[in-house]
Amino acid sequence: MPPNPHAPTAHRSPLPRVASLLAAVLTFGALGVAAAQQDARSLVTGVAETHGVAALADTDGYRSDANVTLFGPTGEPVAQVRQVTLVDLSGAEPRFRENLYLGDALASATQFDADGAWTWTPDTGTIDLPAAQEAELRDALDRGLLGLRYGDGSVDRAETAGEATFAGATGTAVDVEIRGTEGTLLIAEDGTLAGEAYSSSQLGEVTVAYGDLRDVDGVLLPFSSEAHANGQPVLRTESETIELGVAFDDDAFAPPEGDAR
Repeated sequence: MPPNPHAPTAHRSPLPRVASLLAAVLTFGALGVAAAQQDARSLVTGVAETHGVAALADTDGYRSDANVTLFGPTGEPVAQVRQVTLVDLSGAEPRFRENLYLGDALASATQFDADGAWTWTPDTGTIDLPAAQEAELRDALDRGLLGLRYGDGSVDRAETAGEATFAGATGTAVDVEIRGTEGTLLIAEDGTLAGEAYSSSQLGEVTVAYGDLRDVDGVLLPFSSEAHANGQPVLRTESETIELGVAFDDDAFAPPEGDAR
């Protein structure tokens, strides 16, 4: 999972912008709309089957460890960080935590759970996320492959939007609404998820390209991704490890050391 684009903008650092990190409308006749939606739904179902995401519905959680390159406003690399993402799916409400490290030092933490959402840096301490940004962060678990873990019944809407290119990846764009969360899936010719697009309150339209697909316990997951906004790269993620079926204790979601929250 790439760094989330929804945390507040940082002071004197590009990290908060990253730690905090669309398709055309088609007109058909009534019968044409029904046929197109059915075809689009088949494409989406095919992606879920190709990637084996049904197994994610039963997993306790996952952990990823990745190297992330951050880009400046003109598209030049400005920093590299290590990203550790924890997603706990074992309870009635999911828990999400993203830690970004510069060397061995924790530079940023972003989290949501049943009690709310916050972000932390050494400079700012802990800041509660505004409701809109918290909603976007939670919606991230209902997008892409994670969103498809609920099965076909969770896809409220699917409409094809023609061929498209997202951050260098090409395929068929399908506008979807999954559990109330809207976005666009980019489906490659071989039926894999080549990318996705969604709207961010801070970055505007974001497109993501996926690559380096690997089998993790029967689920085909991307180990690399590149996100673009406003025509420029925002971040590139290269995962070293992704683990499924991880059982987390509460310590994994404790506030950063020294924070009284």
